Amino acid sequence: SNSPYYKEDGFFRGPIWWNTTLLIAEGLRVCGEEELSKEVAKKFCDTVAKAYCCAECFNVHSGEAYNNKSYTPTAGTFLALPRFYF
Repeated sequence: SNSPYYKEDGFFRGPIWWNTTLLIAEGLRVCGEEELSKEVAKKFCDTVAKAYCCAECFNVHSGEAYNNKSYTPTAGTFLALPRFYF
């Protein structure tokens, strides 16, 4: 959050999103970084569970849910990550 490009609720310049999380977890897995991939996947799922909703995105520091609180791609990612990465 020290980056001049970071913006707390700045669409893709701050919050945690389902799509970038999935891409990072898969990229790490393919590169042989399976433990780090699992850690990223678990932290995302923990964030969703703590927020008690499948929001469009989440605050990187607090985990607060932003925008649409019942976002289908987030729900799909929340269901898929444990199956493929835990």
